[in-house]
Amino acid sequence: MSLPLPTHSPSPHLLTQTGSILAKGHAEIRPRYEKRFTESPVSCEVMGRMCNGRVVVDRERISNLPGGGEANVLAVYQVDDQGLISRVQFVWENVVKK
Repeated sequence: MSLPLPTHSPSPHLLTQTGSILAKGHAEIRPRYEKRFTESPVSCEVMGRMCNGRVVVDRERISNLPGGGEANVLAVYQVDDQGLISRVQFVWENVVKK
């Protein structure tokens, strides 16, 4: 599987919850996303969205995580001049197993 990243800039950064760089660029981010979406049939429902200039914050409900877990997540996106994601940070609430 080669997951395309058409919404991401050529050199996006994926950050940990505390702001450390977890992965940079498509070559490092793509395998992380591929693993997440092939381990289980993960689904995401956007519960709300706030925008302030180039920053978008989504409140998401993630379900079907490995082991049947669910989680509330804040996804914080920063976009570049072309509207592509240049930085993303996920803030996870504790995963609840069903």
